[in-house]
Amino acid sequence: MKKLYILVGIMIFGGVLVAQDFHFSQYQWSPLSLNPALTGNMSKGAHRVILKHRNQWSSVLNNGNTNFLGNQAFQTFMASYDGRQCGKDFLAFGANAVADIVGQPAFRTYQGHASMAYHLSLEDDAYLSGGFQIGAIHHRFDNTRLSFDTQFDPQNGYNPVTPSQEQFNDRPNITFFDLGGGFTFYRLSQRANRYKLGYTLGASVTHLGARRDYSFLAVNNQDPNIVSDRGERLLRWAAHATLILYKNKGNNKQDITIRQLFMLQGPHWQYVPMVEYGMGFKGNNSFFQDVSFGLGTRITRSVMPQSPVVDAILLNLQSDITETMAINLAYDVNISPLRRASNGLGAFEISLLLSFQRDTKCTECPGL
Repeated sequence: MKKLYILVGIMIFGGVLVAQDFHFSQYQWSPLSLNPALTGNMSKGAHRVILKHRNQWSSVLNNGNTNFLGNQAFQTFMASYDGRQCGKDFLAFGANAVADIVGQPAFRTYQGHASMAYHLSLEDDAYLSGGFQIGAIHHRFDNTRLSFDTQFDPQNGYNPVTPSQEQFNDRPNITFFDLGGGFTFYRLSQRANRYKLGYTLGASVTHLGARRDYSFLAVNNQDPNIVSDRGERLLRWAAHATLILYKNKGNNKQDITIRQLFMLQGPHWQYVPMVEYGMGFKGNNSFFQDVSFGLGTRITRSVMPQSPVVDAILLNLQSDITETMAINLAYDVNISPLRRASNGLGAFEISLLLSFQRDTKCTECPGL
């Protein structure tokens, strides 16, 4: 029962399940899952591939094993691709796949979406983009990997053969059709050959086609996914803003980035402010060409009386290893009420970005 209480607390305060969807703290490295209008919004190249992994709560759920790939941790894997035309106005296409695994794993969610965006050139180096995505969400649940109080005997201990006396849904797997859309307004302007100012404003909504109830348990001996359709798969609204100031001085460059994200899904919301400082060295053949350091926090609110709560302190280190490859390492320091159980350990996140076909005809975008 102790592990069950911890798991419930994680679902409330942990951010992964608080708003029904998976989430990444370094959301700028998962642009297609945040806003389809960001498809093709890239600073380098005409094609982009991003690989991402997040591991959370292994210190709580792995029976003392803090291995970040522990079999009971909350794990999220993502792979995305997007490409664009090169020109003044341009069209962009992309695809995004996510696997969210909870437990041993007892519960899995798979998502796959295709996206398209059109970027319209305005005056003064400004662009307006609109995009949409279409895909599916698949839930898979295996109740044989769970244990219950009725399966524990005071004398003999746990017996998995003993019936759990729970009425589980006979069809625990279900797939939803999913739609989403969004827009962005962005600009990257040159200032006196030494300064560049970039900013991005955007908003999106997802789950337009997936508003349907889903339950692990049978309701009156009937499958709730067939007889019930109460619209409990809630819409997720997101608004984001980014401001970037670049400064070039000799062979060195510096930049400061301020990011803001607000997401709302039903009674749950989260706010993520971040700031990053970066520096680079032109003409340097070292392995790390550009390095940036980031600091942020995540504030969440749920239906519980303890909220809102500052959930975590977000740390990240980013480097452009080469002209076409970048890596981001991030860690969430847990400062929520679960810090006593987690010892302050939260989530580890790693991202890899590859860009291809660098073309001077491609518009340089400020990114997310």
